[in-house]
Amino acid sequence: MSNRLEDFLMAKVDALPQFNFTPIMNEAMAMLDDPHVDVDKVAALISNDRSLANQLVATTTQQAQRNVQNVHQAIRLMGLKTVKSFIAATSQSESKSNTLDPATFEIMQGRLWTHSQLVAICCQLLAQELGYPNLSQAYTAGLYHDLGKAVLNAFAYEEISESIKLTQAKAVATFTAEDRSLGFNHSYFGAKVLERWGMPPALLEPVRLHHAPREAVINKRLVKIVHLADAAVNCQQTKLPLGISLFPVDKAILAELPFPKERLTELAQQAADLFAKIEGSAKPAAT
Repeated sequence: MSNRLEDFLMAKVDALPQFNFTPIMNEAMAMLDDPHVDVDKVAALISNDRSLANQLVATTTQQAQRNVQNVHQAIRLMGLKTVKSFIAATSQSESKSNTLDPATFEIMQGRLWTHSQLVAICCQLLAQELGYPNLSQAYTAGLYHDLGKAVLNAFAYEEISESIKLTQAKAVATFTAEDRSLGFNHSYFGAKVLERWGMPPALLEPVRLHHAPREAVINKRLVKIVHLADAAVNCQQTKLPLGISLFPVDKAILAELPFPKERLTELAQQAADLFAKIEGSAKPAAT
């Protein structure tokens, strides 16, 4: 069944709007995390993404009310912090309009979308705690780590109902139950979807291996961050202890941490608090 189901699901994915992801956006955000970054290098990088460069120049021209000739001039006028905010906003806009709207965005609403945002924030907090330099990459990996689960829920709910029952009856992890029932799990399928959408290997790996972090090759640190953040957020959301069989954590990776495992629980709570503030500020004030 696994091959037929996978083919069926990929056909559904192909019918969704394509995700126009540019690795240059991610690399630029990583560079801009450094307050001492070379402006010329940032300008040269962004210039390689014609769409992003044109948007930056056009936006700067409009806001500065003067003719802006190139990316370098735009960055000088806007400042590095503003450029970083612009890229982040553009990335989110592209994500919602091209990837998650209308179809994929709709299927990731509710508890799963909330979980994904919490894991993304927790990944960023954990990355900062561990000295991982690319905070935006950590956030992106966390945001998309359960995309495969969203697609399975939307298009193959009947097929995965058996795995859901197994998870509840045997208290096994969701990905284990999926492997037994479907022949593959949401991590594998999420990576397949993102590969189809053009995500770079460095971001595919943490999606594919966030439940099997020891298999990582390209970026072991990032995979471990997503693995730990996902487990911590799951336990924070369910009020269950870290390391429970429903949300297994690699003990060897826990032992590598430069702080007690309780710190993960604290970071997950911080992520929840930050998310609540963001959600609260987004709601219109009562009249």
